[in-house]
Amino acid sequence: MPPTLLAVAITGGLRRTLKTRSVRYWLAFLFWLCLATLFSSWRGGSANAVLLYFKGEFLMLFAACGLAMTWKEYTLIAKTLFLAAGTDLFVGRVFMSQLGDRIALNLGGSTIANSNDFAVHMILMMAFLLYAILLPKAPMLLRLACFPLLAYGVYLILSAGSRGALVAMAVFALFAFAMGSGRQRLILIGATPVMAMVAITAIPRTTLLRLSTITSDTTDREVQADAEGSAEARRALFIKSVEYTVQHPVFGVGPGIFSDFEGGESQRAGRHGMWHETHNSFTQISSECGIPALLLFLAAIGSAFRLAWKTYRQSRGNPRNGDIAAASLSLMLGIVGFLSAAMFANFGYRFYEPALCGLCIVLYSAAQHEMAARQAGAPAHRVAARSLVPHRSFRFGSATQVL
Repeated sequence: MPPTLLAVAITGGLRRTLKTRSVRYWLAFLFWLCLATLFSSWRGGSANAVLLYFKGEFLMLFAACGLAMTWKEYTLIAKTLFLAAGTDLFVGRVFMSQLGDRIALNLGGSTIANSNDFAVHMILMMAFLLYAILLPKAPMLLRLACFPLLAYGVYLILSAGSRGALVAMAVFALFAFAMGSGRQRLILIGATPVMAMVAITAIPRTTLLRLSTITSDTTDREVQADAEGSAEARRALFIKSVEYTVQHPVFGVGPGIFSDFEGGESQRAGRHGMWHETHNSFTQISSECGIPALLLFLAAIGSAFRLAWKTYRQSRGNPRNGDIAAASLSLMLGIVGFLSAAMFANFGYRFYEPALCGLCIVLYSAAQHEMAARQAGAPAHRVAARSLVPHRSFRFGSATQVL
């Protein structure tokens, strides 16, 4: 990270990123985390949590949007994420470990070793795998190869036994259907049932029974008891997180200490504490840092997502900008699927949200220059180079007023 931040500063990336509304919201969010630490019920624990978040997670915002400037550079990022998605499928295959009615990764210390976290991560990465299918000039052989990879990704996500991930996948598919073109919708209608059936036939019966408890009971008493116990615990944690949000609406109970606060409070009341995090990224922030922190968090994500949405609307329907539309749609799909799954996991202080917002900012800026160059009929790299060389009179493209 230090060499990366040094490169961001040298190339003028820090100055560019600070001009965007989403980054300003993120900085305000970080400031509020620091304020919440001062009012935390355990200042030492919160200070350590905020420091770790700043060093290891938050700075990904600047790393993601402070270096890339041209459309060619964003395309390289998208292709890298596509390769990363394939790598994750390989990791899932090699390190898969069956634990009762669900799988996990046999990777001690990994941030995605947990079944639920792995499922959330894979939903996000499936969007970047889908990028190769959406790309207009992608080789047909590559597109055909992506369908079995997507099917295997669906298999891994379902095998994790996460009912929240199942809901997120449904949201993912609905959003893809709503935003896609007529041709893309036909492909989705035809491919989704096939991939789902292939994945379902390979999933263990106990995992399918666990997933089915989201809508009905099962005759397997052991699976039903485990599913009900998990759902009840999550429901209790969610209610408790909402309760703490109402009781401490401004600064919360302290960043990163929900589990300790809940466990200690339960012990003092003579009850058995749960000693777990909220399992909801949004109430995790509101209960630990207050409602203002949640609003800033949502504003930062919403502001960045709007840039991707605008880019997609400007580029869709124009054959000249089909690659820009594909990149925009895949990024939006990843964000929608990830946030839907994050409602059932603890991802409030992870690098994903800042990094995704950074990608939205780069996507919008680079795409504006690229579409302007294509419209003018000039070589895109020459227009981008003239517009993006950092100097005193630099402006963040035509997006300065919008951002």
